[in-house]
Parts: sequence; C-alpha cells; structure tokens
Amino acid sequence: MSKSTLFSICIVLFILTTRMSAQVVGDLGIKTNAVAANQTEHYRVPRDLGTDIRRRFGCGGCGGMATPDTTSTSIAGNSVFVELGGNGLLLSLNYEKLLFKRFGIRIGYGGAYGAGSTIPILLSYYVGEEKKVQFSAGLVYLPVWLERFPVGSEHSALLSWSFGYTYQPSSGGLTTRFALTPFYDVTRNRLMMYGGISLGLAF
Repeated sequence: MSKSTLFSICIVLFILTTRMSAQVVGDLGIKTNAVAANQTEHYRVPRDLGTDIRRRFGCGGCGGMATPDTTSTSIAGNSVFVELGGNGLLLSLNYEKLLFKRFGIRIGYGGAYGAGSTIPILLSYYVGEEKKVQFSAGLVYLPVWLERFPVGSEHSALLSWSFGYTYQPSSGGLTTRFALTPFYDVTRNRLMMYGGISLGLAF
C-alpha cells in the first residue's frame, strides 16, 4: 500500500471520528439540559406558596412577617334600665356600671305615686356570663316621703337587697331583670318583702 493511499485512509478516519464525537457530545448536551430542566421543574417553588403561607398564618400583605391577632372582645359594662317595683319601690330609672367582670355599682331615681321619691344605691355581684344570678345590697334614700307608706320616713334610708336573675348580653343589647327585693326599716324595726322587674339597654 502506497503512502498516499494510507494518508487518504487516515484523513477519512479522522473526519469520521470527528463527526461521531460531535454527534455524541451533542446528544449528551441535549440529555443534560433535559435532566437539568426536570430537576428545576421538580424543585420549583410555586408562585402562590408565599401567599398560602401568609394566609395560613394570618398575615395578608405584611411582607411575610406574621403579626399577632390584637382583636379583643369588648364586654358591655354599662346598663340603663327602668324598674317596676324593686329597689325604687314603685318606678325608677337606674344606671349600673360594672367595675369588674362580676362586680357593679348601681344608682337610680324613682318614687311611689303619692308617697315621695327614692334614690337607690346598691353594690351588685353576678354569677354567670350572659344569664346571671344577681346578689345586691345597699340602701334607698328617701328625700321626700309620706308616713302612710308601710316603711320609711322623710330624710331616712332603708336597707335594701336584691336577689334574682339578670339577662345581659356580653356584646350589649336588651337586658332584663327579675328580682326579690326586701327592705328593712331601721327606725321602725320593720322588714318588708318586695319584688321587681326591669327592662333596659346594656352597652
């Protein structure tokens, strides 16, 4: 075999080897890109993940920082009510303020037709939430009073109590009371059993 023929064969083999190598490298590049794309797709974080996290942890639009819930439930600590009978004796308008969750102070003004006027002042204690058992104690001042009434006298005071049921929504609204309200007249040493019903508004 002549040298020129051998040289031609080597040239042909070199060209074939170069083309095959290029083809193999191209195939490997395509496969590598495909694998990389699959891995990227597998580990891709969903666009809505941040939104889902903020919604789940109660933080919408706070830059990914969760904020504590500062919502507080308010309790109606004031009430205004009209009482028929009861500590005002005949008819009275009253205001009560809850000093704490279960303790309250009440003051009112009322009277009995043809008998005079009354100013009830009592401290109350409640057991329960909206439906409460009520225990109250205080006095009823009589600035104007007629002797014909069974108890009391003008410019005197009666000891008074109240034991009953009170419905008062925590968020405010209509409030009702039913109570037994005995009186004790110190000057006459006389006890009188009494009762009353009231209707009002808590806020």
